[in-house]
Amino acid sequence: MTKLKDIYDSKRRKLAEEYNRKKDRNDVLLLVGNLLFWILFFSFSLEIKIYDFIFVFTDSIVINLVVYLGIILFFYELYSLLIAYYLSYRLNEGYRLIKQSVKGWIIDDLKGLILNIIVVSVGGGFFLYLTANYPEKWWIFFALGCIMFLLIVTFLFPIVLLPLFFKLEPYPAGELKERVKDFIEDIGLEIDEIYQINLSSKLNYANAAVIGLGSTRKIILGDNLLDNYSGDEIEAILAHELGHHVHQDIFKNILIQTLFIFLLSYIMYNLWPLVFTWVGYKNMYAVYTLPLILIVFLLLSWLFSPISLYFSRKFERAADGFALKKIPNPRYFASAMAKLADTSLSALEYNKYKLIFKASHPPIGERIDRALDCGGVED
Repeated sequence: MTKLKDIYDSKRRKLAEEYNRKKDRNDVLLLVGNLLFWILFFSFSLEIKIYDFIFVFTDSIVINLVVYLGIILFFYELYSLLIAYYLSYRLNEGYRLIKQSVKGWIIDDLKGLILNIIVVSVGGGFFLYLTANYPEKWWIFFALGCIMFLLIVTFLFPIVLLPLFFKLEPYPAGELKERVKDFIEDIGLEIDEIYQINLSSKLNYANAAVIGLGSTRKIILGDNLLDNYSGDEIEAILAHELGHHVHQDIFKNILIQTLFIFLLSYIMYNLWPLVFTWVGYKNMYAVYTLPLILIVFLLLSWLFSPISLYFSRKFERAADGFALKKIPNPRYFASAMAKLADTSLSALEYNKYKLIFKASHPPIGERIDRALDCGGVED
């Protein structure tokens, strides 16, 4: 708990405790619901039955692959959307964390479904091609392909993917923008433009980020920062994002993900023959094996996720340290983080499981304590 308790809104803190208890419960139910879907899916051999049904209509392997994966992903998305509505959307709407209508929420989900079908179809086709032509070395080429995909997505995210869900435009002209530009110049950085994202169209809490790669790299600030945060607090938030820029954290994360992908691909290469033997498929690498291969790969990703999350928290702490050195008063960073915690009803501390398997950032209470210590604030 922080050293300056009155930095928070006490009513929002009580709501946060209540909200997070319900969210934790609903997250468990969501997990159980998703596991139940896949247990039933594989128990009834639906991957093979759908394959047998689809692959009689055309001789085109590409069309069959896309239709096959599209059908499975569509029914999974429909199922998960239904339980997510009751366990996630309604909870967040009830606590006024989101402003998006049910219609808008469903439309965004359908956009994500289309993107998933494209990605999984391309990835699945690439995987089958490699296993057929390079059975002993497919994991190396597959990892290289995933890394190339990661670089492309990181590069295109600000200019292609993000605009599918939010509007991104230059930060509005005015006194605050000039102040922010002066602040960046004082730090000694050259940034062509700062961008604003219309988070307020869907969310009732603010955020900021560094996104993109090379010529598409952008520093973005939520539009709802203007209404709820002072100029000093916005500078503090911006300084944190500039810390990521200075420390080249995007490139560091790509390097970590590169090692991560090679590790998972190699483990999958050695593990899948064992799973294949246990399941009893006729062919080791066939279209109908892709759903289970994807599930196993996702489980491995979850199992090893603490490694990348550890480095993510380390980078976030370093960016915090950069901000605390550059802003005039660390108290502004503390108050900005407290507002973010209150408006988003974030928990101030994590249990061990959340810290290890879910937290990409340090606990927000820890970050605020650090800022208050730097500012010499006492109880």
